[in-house]
Amino acid sequence: MAIIRGEGSPRNSSYRNFFKSKTRSQKKLRLNLRSKRALAARLLKVPASRVWFNPRFGMLIKDVDSRDDLRVLIAAGVVRVKR
Repeated sequence: MAIIRGEGSPRNSSYRNFFKSKTRSQKKLRLNLRSKRALAARLLKVPASRVWFNPRFGMLIKDVDSRDDLRVLIAAGVVRVKR
């Protein structure tokens, strides 16, 4: 099967740009959770390096603004202690 130049060809710039834009939109969301990790460490009585956040619930963890909210997430298993 021969590769035909034209639409869909790797040499076509719109084809390459399609995949570049797709990879940019699929980048993982990076959240700064340092303060929330420190708060969870104080609640769990462990060092901050041993606190684990479930990555599936990143947006939920981002919205935590009190100890009570964090306690609910700990009870639900979203925030855990690494072993």
